[in-house]
Amino acid sequence: MTSKKKIGFVLTSSLHKGGISRVLSIISNELCEFTNYEIHIISFYPSVVSGYTWNKKIIFHDLLTSKVGMKRGILPASKKLRRLLKKHEIDILVLCGHNVGLLSILSSFFLRTKLVYWPHSSFSGYKLLTKYLNERINAAFVNVVVTLTKADKTNFLQKTLARNVVQIYNPIDPELDITYQKYNPNTKKILSVGRLNEEKNFHSHLIEIAKIVLSKHEDYEWHIYGSGEYHENIQIRINENKLAEKVKLMGHKSDIYSIYGDYSLLVMTSQFEGFPMTLLEGMSKGLPLLSFDVPTGPNEIIMENKNGFLIPPFDIHEMANKICLLIENTMTRNEFSKENKNFVKEFNIKKIGNKWVSLFESLI
Repeated sequence: MTSKKKIGFVLTSSLHKGGISRVLSIISNELCEFTNYEIHIISFYPSVVSGYTWNKKIIFHDLLTSKVGMKRGILPASKKLRRLLKKHEIDILVLCGHNVGLLSILSSFFLRTKLVYWPHSSFSGYKLLTKYLNERINAAFVNVVVTLTKADKTNFLQKTLARNVVQIYNPIDPELDITYQKYNPNTKKILSVGRLNEEKNFHSHLIEIAKIVLSKHEDYEWHIYGSGEYHENIQIRINENKLAEKVKLMGHKSDIYSIYGDYSLLVMTSQFEGFPMTLLEGMSKGLPLLSFDVPTGPNEIIMENKNGFLIPPFDIHEMANKICLLIENTMTRNEFSKENKNFVKEFNIKKIGNKWVSLFESLI
């Protein structure tokens, strides 16, 4: 009988609400359901199983019992991770994000465990030198790098010592069943979703765009879902520009999938993205998409003038013009919606899951 293959995923904190956690839950559930793999999810910090649905077969581990800084915790965590890799005979360890790279590399020296580095941020999005160096160290010491976009695959091949780079898109959550979603082009509401931080540009570019769009289309509203450190800053900017009745901070929504049907357009104003799940979610619900054409992510989801518009970064007036064009043309909104329901098949979990299985089989 063939022995069960054991796959580990290690990350800073596995079970809180967040992009990595959401994608990891989808992929690990798929692997548990349709393969004979034994899946281990290993968290650097202590976690509570909550937030997303996890298959009961998944085995969870915490490396630390209290939350301390990465520098202080890396030595005890690496010792525990090494013991865990040996005890459970982990065949492949997937490093989810740059923060756990050094930890995983140190823990696996002279073990048979193969390492897969799976960064979740854009290569070009790192501003800090430490993060920039982390990418190169991680890429040099792992067996495979898995990038979210084709653009980042090129970046890793050209700018690091990575020996093998594979590109696999994030999947759409199976819960987003587009067969039950009828697009409504006439809600007169615009949607943006994301963490309220500097990178999303909600406090700057979005406000300026909204001033133009909502002055021309006074019957429209713009709703922003998310939480973060820029909440007060954004609200001040909304009030300063007398947009309080039109631009609304809706807060964090635990059941975010339920709100997409209430909107006619999805707009992203980010400075950079890894692979924006918000665009995938909007696509699955048939929403026309608009985004600045930042280096990675949006241009592999939005097909220009087919399911949305890509705007030169960070052309506020062009973004406003394209939003107004869609507001004023119901037929175009419906056409974009129809195309989205075709494009979304590329991100089906079965298709993405098979790519991960092929990768794992090539390493074992």
